[in-house]
Amino acid sequence: MRKKFFASFFKKEVLACLLACFLAFLLSCMSVGASSSAIRMHVHHIVTQSAWATARNTGQHAPPELARDGFLHCCKPSQLDFVLARHFAGVSDLLVLTFDPAAVPAELRWVKSEPDQEPFPHLYGPLPCAAVSSTMPPPQA
Repeated sequence: MRKKFFASFFKKEVLACLLACFLAFLLSCMSVGASSSAIRMHVHHIVTQSAWATARNTGQHAPPELARDGFLHCCKPSQLDFVLARHFAGVSDLLVLTFDPAAVPAELRWVKSEPDQEPFPHLYGPLPCAAVSSTMPPPQA
C-alpha cells in the first residue's frame, strides 16, 4: 500500500512540474512579441562609419562579409568590450549599431563560437537601417 501511495504521489508531482514548466514556456513565448520595452533585447553590430554611410544610402547593411560568412557577426551588450578588444583593436572610425531583433526580418541564431564566452548572436540576413535604434562610437577602454 505504501509503495502505491509513493508511486502515485511521485507521478502527480512529476506531472505538476511538467505542467508548470510547459505553462512557463508558453508565457515566455507570448512575451517575446510583446511591445513592452522592458522585455526587449538589444543586439549590437559593429561597423565602420563608411560602411554605415553606404548602408544608409541603400536602406540596409549587407556588407561583403554577409555573402562570405552567410551572417552578420553581432554581440550582446555584455559581450561588446570582448568583441572590440578581440576583433577591432586599433581600428578607428567605428560605430556600434544597436537593434532589436524583433524588428529584423532575418533569422537571429545564437552560436557558441568562443570557449570562454556565452553564445553570440548571428544575423542571417541584411540589417535594415530602419531596425537600428541607435548608433554610437564604441566605449573607450
